[in-house]
Amino acid sequence: MRDGIDGYLVPPDDVAALSERVGRLLADPAQRAAFGDNARRGFLERFELDAGIARHAQWYEELVAAPGAATTLE
Repeated sequence: MRDGIDGYLVPPDDVAALSERVGRLLADPAQRAAFGDNARRGFLERFELDAGIARHAQWYEELVAAPGAATTLE
């Protein structure tokens, strides 16, 4: 959760802060929609299968290209 981007973070046990943030969301349908859109986009960027495969492939390529990387399999 990214505060103000795809939701709100409030301190633990702070009922007043929680109440204020819930009230703000209830009063602002556009903000609720924006949080939902941002949360979905963030999820897909981090956890969607194709994106994960691409990230892992890039990571492996960087490992192989790194100075001192083994050039042969033993």
